[in-house]
Amino acid sequence: MTSMFLMSSTSSNSDHYPAMKTGNISAGEFKAQLGLIAWLDDFDFDAKCTVQSYTLYYTPRRNDPVTLQGVGGTFNGKINQVVRQAKSGDQYAFVNVKVKCPGDKAGRKANSLYFKIR
Repeated sequence: MTSMFLMSSTSSNSDHYPAMKTGNISAGEFKAQLGLIAWLDDFDFDAKCTVQSYTLYYTPRRNDPVTLQGVGGTFNGKINQVVRQAKSGDQYAFVNVKVKCPGDKAGRKANSLYFKIR
């Protein structure tokens, strides 16, 4: 099984950041995230996967959702812009996440992440 997390500048191991999987998060903490990372669960070593693509549904408070397509694990361009402008009440859904893990010949689907800014 593959687990997805938000990636901050201090992320190094999925066991250290269980709160970054999904849920409520402060605007400051969310803005500090650099992208998405993925690990294979239940391995004796860190089996880090490469994020290939995802869809971000960004819903600003009291506005219509915006759909953005992401490529790679690092937030770039418009996705980086909407992450950096996170405010209380905004919602972010990272769905249709595709990753490639060690030994994979092709990408695989990973779990979605949902965040509400408090």
